[in-house]
Amino acid sequence: MLTGICAAVVAIWFVCSCLNQFSWRVNKIINRYDTFHLNPRWTFFAPNPGSSDYHLVYRDADGAGQMGPWQELVVGNPRTLVASLWHPGKRAKKVVTDYSQALLAWDRESAEAEKRSILLTLPYLSLLNLAVSQPRSGSAKVRQFALVESYGFYRNEEPQMLMHSEVHSL
Repeated sequence: MLTGICAAVVAIWFVCSCLNQFSWRVNKIINRYDTFHLNPRWTFFAPNPGSSDYHLVYRDADGAGQMGPWQELVVGNPRTLVASLWHPGKRAKKVVTDYSQALLAWDRESAEAEKRSILLTLPYLSLLNLAVSQPRSGSAKVRQFALVESYGFYRNEEPQMLMHSEVHSL
């Protein structure tokens, strides 16, 4: 009999957990009685999960002002089986993503008169630091970075450049 009661409790908990993944009125009733907050909601810290990736690319110019090709800043190491347990490189990828989103939000929300002040924001300076810290050729005098958005493996859309920085001396 105890096994049946335990199975019923687990089954009810499973059904309530499944229902809680959607925004329905019944969730308010279920959560009202969830005193110990045992009913999970897997939104991964956001109501709308990300559907694109941000990439930091940079290019150099020589003394004559000739700009080189864009190169992607590779953040983190390739994923391995061990990375499912220990992957500190994911923090660097998250920094690029978070600072890219913050920088793009600043660019969208600020007035034209404030656009130049973007050069003094923490996201801009941090991404600039990442770009400038990459190896360079001996003839490079200046560096520029850009943010590119891509949409995953199965989308047909081409990556698009969202913004590019000023040209900075090295």
